[in-house]
Amino acid sequence: MLSFNVLDDLKEARDVLSNFIEQADTKEVIEKSVQMMVSSIKNGGKIISAGNGGSMCDAMHFAEELTGRYRNNRPSYPAIAISDVSHMSCVGNDYGYDYVFSRFLEGMGFKNDVFLRHFHAETRDHIVDSLFVLVVVFAHDRFLHILCIGQIFVPAAREKKKIRVNLIRILCV
Repeated sequence: MLSFNVLDDLKEARDVLSNFIEQADTKEVIEKSVQMMVSSIKNGGKIISAGNGGSMCDAMHFAEELTGRYRNNRPSYPAIAISDVSHMSCVGNDYGYDYVFSRFLEGMGFKNDVFLRHFHAETRDHIVDSLFVLVVVFAHDRFLHILCIGQIFVPAAREKKKIRVNLIRILCV
């Protein structure tokens, strides 16, 4: 016997998706994100994605969908996830874990690259799931200018993971 009601979980997933779709800027932020990534790749850049914990798995999934095949045969797109454990351990030890992503971008981020930060933030009162913070990394004489483009928020609920996976698939098409 299941300890949960399958139909209740499916209804919750439907409601979370419906609420997400109804957010005023959802479509615009997703379209802007796609345009930035396409422009990056067309101009010789790459997509760098990152996240902590389960979000790192999402970042890796996103990068592999771009370099591998998603839905149709197509060229491989330049993408990488910040997931090298030796880099993460080294930087975490030498500088502190807060510098793991910025040090990677300092060494590997170049003009026209796009950085996608997958994260899930918990506070005492609520959980906010921000799927992607899209940042463009411009390198000029090895100095990085970081510009935040937008965030895609998902309402706090157990079913938000399904929206995250759907967004990864939308952005990979």
